[in-house]
Amino acid sequence: MTPARYFLMRLRRDGPLVPARLIEVDHEPGCPDNPRDRWPATVWCADVAGEVVPPELVTERFYWQSPHWKYLQPISEAEYRYQLTRLRWAEEHRPDAPELRPQRKVDPRQVPLPDFSRENTA
Repeated sequence: MTPARYFLMRLRRDGPLVPARLIEVDHEPGCPDNPRDRWPATVWCADVAGEVVPPELVTERFYWQSPHWKYLQPISEAEYRYQLTRLRWAEEHRPDAPELRPQRKVDPRQVPLPDFSRENTA
């Protein structure tokens, strides 16, 4: 089986970057206790921002080059896990975070600037 591949991607133009994973499995998608006993022996599964999506959503973007918004930015598994952890943290602590709505365009005027006053106090 092919090792899993990890990416940062946008679901729409001007949308936030979200983590994506493409993995090959030898069981029915969503049912690990049911091994595949027919051809093909393995199938591709994908998830974007922690949600299961059709694998075509990721694979159709393999050939886009870097400046285009559909470009898949390859990342490591550790970076993928970190990005998923950030999403879970944002669900609890920043429900207005743009990453939680990857289908929406990010309006820079609506994103609050970080406050570094605590770090700058001596």
